[in-house]
Amino acid sequence: MHVCRTIAEIRATVESGLGWLAEKDGAAVGMALAHRRGPGVGRITDLYVRPSARRAGVAEALTRAVAARFLADGVDTIDLEVMASNTAARAAYARWGFR
Repeated sequence: MHVCRTIAEIRATVESGLGWLAEKDGAAVGMALAHRRGPGVGRITDLYVRPSARRAGVAEALTRAVAARFLADGVDTIDLEVMASNTAARAAYARWGFR
């Protein structure tokens, strides 16, 4: 079943220390998931912020947390998994220095 596989993949990501949850007043407002793709290469696979919490720096803070963890682990290249049609996300990543 696809849902069970997805949940298992998310659980493994979080258990590996590459999952982040952003909270405000005790409520989840965003999350990020990442994976190591090989020596020196990491990938941000998921970045989500609730609509009510957008434009408050949550996505940038999550992205910086992922980057800091990767840097500490010796990752020098981070790639992104983002749909070409997601222009808002692509613009945000560009503002943060991703090409």
